[in-house]
Amino acid sequence: MEGVTQDKYVFDVIKSSPFVSYYGLTIALTEVEHAEELKSYGFLLTMGDKHIYYSGDSNMIPSQALGLLIEGDIHYFYQDTCKADYPDNVHLSLIRLCELIPQEYRSKVYCMHLDETFNVDEARAFGFNVVTASC
Repeated sequence: MEGVTQDKYVFDVIKSSPFVSYYGLTIALTEVEHAEELKSYGFLLTMGDKHIYYSGDSNMIPSQALGLLIEGDIHYFYQDTCKADYPDNVHLSLIRLCELIPQEYRSKVYCMHLDETFNVDEARAFGFNVVTASC
């Protein structure tokens, strides 16, 4: 319902390099699809021998990230996931996530950025983890 136009953000770090390192943490940006009027990025994070993919706002999974998961090079895979499944959705539906992630790799996948109707039990029954708030 609400879009963010390019005059509302600046990605200076991406202009200089898609890789950034801070205190042993390496961040590699990967462009993902979200909304037509907003460039969105996922992140491949590396610290020591641990590799994490974080999708950010996205309705897809980049082939590079999916390949790394299947090759066993991703330890934790955080994916923007929703219940709603319709063409041009700005988030990835649980149905589509099931189509993309083979059963044997789902234990490394954490559904996040959930919509109001997302069924946590259904996602877990499919073999995925679900990020929950804890205080």
